[in-house]
Amino acid sequence: MKLTKNKRFKVRIEIKKFAYLPIIYRGSLFWLSKIKIEKSFNGMSMRIINVQRV
Repeated sequence: MKLTKNKRFKVRIEIKKFAYLPIIYRGSLFWLSKIKIEKSFNGMSMRIINVQRV
């Protein structure tokens, strides 16, 4: 018998969108441009781990 973990949700999510509102992340301003937001689950909630211009 094989033991496997039941995966109900993804641990890491990537979202690509156009930033209409200004986003300040680690001292950089992202506004009126296409960005990629990476989120990761830390055991309690989803946290933003990276924001990049595309």
